[in-house]
Amino acid sequence: MRSAIRLVAAGREESRGGRVRFDGGAKRAAVQHAERVLERGGSLKEASRALGVAYETLRRWRAVRRRPLVRAVEVADAHDVSRLVVVLPGGVRVEGLDVAGVAELARRLS
Repeated sequence: MRSAIRLVAAGREESRGGRVRFDGGAKRAAVQHAERVLERGGSLKEASRALGVAYETLRRWRAVRRRPLVRAVEVADAHDVSRLVVVLPGGVRVEGLDVAGVAELARRLS
């Protein structure tokens, strides 16, 4: 537990404007710590207080980690696969890929 708190503190950087940012390692350590706290019956608020991270920030980091990058879909009409469209979770649309292009996109995103 103490090591997670130290990692989060070490990954914290405050800008001149007062905005606080955390590096990827700090975010991962915070989420792992929160998962351990929740597994033992604690709350996310308890974890956020111990880490010195805002509750909403920690909640958002957990949600991002749990969200899959690619969702399985069912192709309704497999006759015209020349106009495939892939929509990523952030709303980015990739159009005009063939099946091999979609496979390559999926490989690179995973």
